[in-house]
Amino acid sequence: MPAKPSRKLEQALELALATPGFFEREELLELARIATAALGNPGPLVELGSYCGRSTVVLATVAAQASKQLISIDHHRGSEEMLPPFPYFEPALVDPFSGRFDSLGTLVETLDLAGLRSSVTMIVGGNRQAASVLRSPAAFVLIDGGHDQISPWWDLKIALQLLPRGGLLALHDVFEDPRDGGRPPYWTMTAALHLGFAPLSRQRSLATLVRVSEV
Repeated sequence: MPAKPSRKLEQALELALATPGFFEREELLELARIATAALGNPGPLVELGSYCGRSTVVLATVAAQASKQLISIDHHRGSEEMLPPFPYFEPALVDPFSGRFDSLGTLVETLDLAGLRSSVTMIVGGNRQAASVLRSPAAFVLIDGGHDQISPWWDLKIALQLLPRGGLLALHDVFEDPRDGGRPPYWTMTAALHLGFAPLSRQRSLATLVRVSEV
């Protein structure tokens, strides 16, 4: 039987599930379990794609218990599938002054509500810019960014850059059956399995791999 979540984690889960996002409760619990298992590895936790902070709150709660930082990276202008005419578009996240999609303010408010601002270093920018400033090692990387044809490959490039042997990589929205979801996250996982990673666990669409070699 899985261990019962701590009170802090339960509070984080409650806030996370009230925040716009796509992680389900079981996936968030698995994310917390995997991130906790990575705390013994050197370096921060890294999140590629934070949106409004559903996964960020959970990862930051885990990081804070070990006095680690979570580095959260997102351009906050909305991934392709979050913009019109796609059904995941959230009109409330359009800035009334600029008329542009902007999820940064909601992420900041979410972290303020959780009391976790000091545990999160936010990088506001694309994954190409992030790749040029991030330095290894990282204890854990979550890939949950855009589902277009290019973004996931840059996310994987960052993971390869940051994770040493024993480092943990989680990928969200991985669907083997194309009828269940988009293909790029699945293709990214498949590529990682050919680039030195091995399967570790699976919870719904959240796949976790461990780096076993450096190709």
